[in-house]
Amino acid sequence: MTHSSKQILLKWLDALILGCVLLLIATWIFTDVSLHLGDFVFSLKWTPTHMLWVLFLVVLRMAVARFKAKNGFWEQAIYWKLFMAVVTPFVLLIGFEQVLQALDYDPSFTPIVFQKGDTVSAQDDRILPDRSELLWKLKPNSLYQGKSINSIGVLDREIPPKGKNERRVFCFGDSVTAQGQPPYTVHMQSILSRHSSRTQDWQVYYFGAPGYSSRQGLAFFRRVGKPLKPDIITVWFGWNDHWLFEQTDLQRMAIPMSPRQGRLHNLLLQKRLGKLLLNLAKPSLRIQKTDKDLTFSVPPNEYDEVLSAFIREAREIGAQTVLITAPRRRIHDRIVKTGHALSPESAAEAHDLFNEVMRKTAAREKAPLLDMERLLAGPEYDHFFEADGIHFDDYFKEETEPDSIKEQPGLEFVAQILSDFLLRLDADPDQVYPQP
Repeated sequence: MTHSSKQILLKWLDALILGCVLLLIATWIFTDVSLHLGDFVFSLKWTPTHMLWVLFLVVLRMAVARFKAKNGFWEQAIYWKLFMAVVTPFVLLIGFEQVLQALDYDPSFTPIVFQKGDTVSAQDDRILPDRSELLWKLKPNSLYQGKSINSIGVLDREIPPKGKNERRVFCFGDSVTAQGQPPYTVHMQSILSRHSSRTQDWQVYYFGAPGYSSRQGLAFFRRVGKPLKPDIITVWFGWNDHWLFEQTDLQRMAIPMSPRQGRLHNLLLQKRLGKLLLNLAKPSLRIQKTDKDLTFSVPPNEYDEVLSAFIREAREIGAQTVLITAPRRRIHDRIVKTGHALSPESAAEAHDLFNEVMRKTAAREKAPLLDMERLLAGPEYDHFFEADGIHFDDYFKEETEPDSIKEQPGLEFVAQILSDFLLRLDADPDQVYPQP
């Protein structure tokens, strides 16, 4: 082999060594690197043994250089600086990763879904999509306790494009709003329709799902409600917010991110060092592991934040938010058997606390509040409530004996109270605490 040939070989080896190092770094960062060359796909996954190939090339390069051929890229200062600039951080990153592995540092984080425009793609949006930012939703174009679910997963009729003179009301809530044969929103539609005119057409729709917390309701409002341009939204949550779980809804629910943010998020999760950086940058996304302590599904401080977000985001689209406290009677012992509370008394105490949080939020945000708890506090309203102290009328018969339900005095009263409230609010929008 001539001296010139040796120099060319050295330069090829130097270039190959640097290329292999860059490829190793890429496979370490991305875990799996694929190169598409026409119909051929070259795939390489990270493994420490691949470093032996770089070592082999370095040894081969040294052997060639021994034969008086030392004019490769390696002898040039710029190559050496570039090589060290690439290798040194790589070695340090691997070192940090090994230290974190030795310390068994491996936190868990809230799952994410990829968002594009106003839509979010989850793995399954039909029933219990575990990684959805909603946790679950009603199955579109199906039935729930004999009631139709429309094409967007709302327990109501189809929602057409908004009319010119339409006064559109969306009622967000949990099973208290979903219950009824029919629900109180249907009674509201009948009442408010009598006040419709050529210049104002009242249309009331139910939004939400049984079992929803306020945080799930907010996610549903962002995802489905806002694009449909409501004029008024009513927010009636609380029960599912103070049920006990091992993790909060914020920790269990997936966070919507743009494709770019989501890819970066998932890239960081592939390494312990990335998890450390993510934990430092976004500590709220980390799932706090507990052995036995239970927490509220939506803690009181988060409940305040969620209600404030409802009010703020509704105002951004020109809508008004009406907060509604949830009334109760004595809570049944069955709630302890389901694990949602430690005792009926502690559940009642938590419920009263959450209603008080709502009152303070409404006062601070200057938002209308319908204090249904205080309005129905008297003993004359006891017969409105089901035996669980939570729902109205014959709630437990709705699934097993829906045809036997003839009267719903509780829900009809709620519909009348809320309708009167909205009419008064519509007449004077500046009222902060209008009462029927």
